Amino acid sequence: FLQELAPHETGVRAVCSSHHEASTSTLLVTCGGKLSMAFYRMDELIENGESDFHVHYLGTNKLLVKPSIDHRINAVSAIPLYSDGVDSNDSHLVLSGDSNGSLHVFFVQENANQSRKIIGHLLCTDSRPILCIATVRLSEDHILVLAGDTGGQVQVWCLSGRVTDEGLSNLPSQPIHIYQAHQNGTNCVDAIILSQDTSNSQKFNVRICSGGDDQALTVCSAQVEIDMSTDDKHQNLLFQEVHFKVFEGASSSALKGIKAMQDKNTRGARLYCVGYDQRISLWHLNEIACDESLHFISSSVSDVDDISALDCISCEDENGCTREIAIAAGEGMEMVSFTTSIPRAARALNTCDYLLITVGAGFSADSGLATYEHMPAEYQNMCDPTTLVRETRRFQEYWLNFAHTYASTDPHHGYSILEKWCGGSKLKKLQSELGISTQQSEDEKSLMTPLS
Repeated sequence: FLQELAPHETGVRAVCSSHHEASTSTLLVTCGGKLSMAFYRMDELIENGESDFHVHYLGTNKLLVKPSIDHRINAVSAIPLYSDGVDSNDSHLVLSGDSNGSLHVFFVQENANQSRKIIGHLLCTDSRPILCIATVRLSEDHILVLAGDTGGQVQVWCLSGRVTDEGLSNLPSQPIHIYQAHQNGTNCVDAIILSQDTSNSQKFNVRICSGGDDQALTVCSAQVEIDMSTDDKHQNLLFQEVHFKVFEGASSSALKGIKAMQDKNTRGARLYCVGYDQRISLWHLNEIACDESLHFISSSVSDVDDISALDCISCEDENGCTREIAIAAGEGMEMVSFTTSIPRAARALNTCDYLLITVGAGFSADSGLATYEHMPAEYQNMCDPTTLVRETRRFQEYWLNFAHTYASTDPHHGYSILEKWCGGSKLKKLQSELGISTQQSEDEKSLMTPLS
């Protein structure tokens, strides 16, 4: 599928999409210079088992003043809205930030008959230029909006997660929280709800992650509580117990993209980030409240130059294993696939008290030793214990030579891995059965030979 859309008057600066889970259509938003924004609806059509898309133009943003050529949209984000009295599958909240520091809010419906000039609302003006925006749904009635600026700050706004027949109304006049995340330039931001207080359904543990020009990652943890004593959905969100930690030197250059992914099988989440150093890094984010710790997992070098964006999706492969695909974009685009079961297995090994290893003779195959089904007929004869009685000398010579062959064969790399796990204190919590130390002497290590 390929369709060329109408060009912006100047370069395209930001793109986003929003999709209702039960819908077959998606809202597409493109932004560029002179504060231009265009809205499209993409319809997925399946014919004869093949998928196709049709794109319908919905309109542009209505400008109240004539912008200069240097006045541009830098960031945009969209999220589906729940609706009261209007079609529940076609309403979206769109937020964009511009180079003058204004944060624009739009209520957009996937209705081709609506006005082609969509009016926006301003949340704030005359602040530092906004570089990034992220949205996350807290509840049916609440959406958190995060905006990072050139001064290194992150603004946290609360907007209603529902719309009425009148569209958006009663917008907040100020953010619920502002914090200094970076020394300068918050280039990317994302948030994730790690857990909900089991004793109070109105409390949530939220992590806000950001990357900046200072080459640092910043993690902000907060407990967000919905105050049920007031009906004002913009004022009844309590942002409390705020802690944040800066991880300096997380990248060797400015960070430009970040994405947090919920881990459904283990505690916490995974955090992907990328910067001008062309390295996609993966971190583990702890779930424990008031714990902003990050643990580095792995990284991969990208061939894409001038990386400026990052996104990530989760899917299942043909074996039913969950895979996450990170997409880095700049002067080109590159996808990196990651199997989520690998860090889960590593975490299980690092926290285990005992480790049971079961192997068969085939474990030695990679050392160059033949397995039973590939042995000559003589081997099968010598496995018969009656041969020891009938041909004692031949039997003993055969198995002596067999033992020498195994003793003189270098074990494959798997043996050294197990040796590090079980005898080299690689797994700190590992205990041996009956309280025997897992430390091995040099003589014991020399006894490791391939399994026969």
